[in-house]
Amino acid sequence: IFTNWTTTNFKLNPVNTDDSRGGGDFGFTNDPTAVIKTSINRAKKEIYIFSEIYKKGLTNPDIAREAKPMLGALPSYWDSAEPKSIAELNENGLYAYGAEKGKDSLLFSIQWLQQFKIIIDESCVKTIEEFTTYQWQKDKSGETINQPIGINDHAIAALRYAYSKDRVTGDYFSWS
Repeated sequence: IFTNWTTTNFKLNPVNTDDSRGGGDFGFTNDPTAVIKTSINRAKKEIYIFSEIYKKGLTNPDIAREAKPMLGALPSYWDSAEPKSIAELNENGLYAYGAEKGKDSLLFSIQWLQQFKIIIDESCVKTIEEFTTYQWQKDKSGETINQPIGINDHAIAALRYAYSKDRVTGDYFSWS
């Protein structure tokens, strides 16, 4: 789905960005919780992913404890379908908010992200794995349909949530 990404070592190749934030996708037993630290350079149309947490079995206090050193006082955006979990993250020291979602937000957020060059730190092995394997579903005849396969997409969901307000407000979005 994404061909607009590459990897780098940000310790060797530092970047200047407009703003930083976190994104998170809740998991527990079967799916991992994924948390990323990301930033955007709007002028260059680049999104950077600096670090990740990718683990199963984390409770909300565990998530906050692990994410706090990575995110500090940065805002982080999470699946708004879990307001109780977001409240618990805030109670445990994160600055967590629900992502903006709506009709067709999955496809629109993918289209929005496809307009940027996405640069991932080489230490984010699970995020890189997802970007490598994330693909569209196929119909019975083997033709690709405009619906992603809903597996191995937790860090990508975290990235979509991190920029949901930018996408919803129309900032930097075009259909070209």
